[in-house]
Amino acid sequence: MFAARLIEAAAFARTFAQAHVVEDLPEALVFRVRLNQSYDGHPPRPGEVRFPADGGLDRAVALLRCDAETVVAQLWRDGLVPEWVSQPDRRR
Repeated sequence: MFAARLIEAAAFARTFAQAHVVEDLPEALVFRVRLNQSYDGHPPRPGEVRFPADGGLDRAVALLRCDAETVVAQLWRDGLVPEWVSQPDRRR
């Protein structure tokens, strides 16, 4: 379900963007994943899982241009996704 929603949202974003630019956008979806980039100042909560090595420069370089399969593999690990992914949409 997560992978399907990611692809659907990315395809929608590409279609939306194409309507607002003159140049043709490439068909292939390419992602840039930046892990451990947020800092809210809160200490970890009990049971919270963190991946400290994700914040390294080597990880940033490796995920500079990747496909959807790589994005899913990086964000959905051990049945977990980052908090910002799993939060419900409060607008509904």
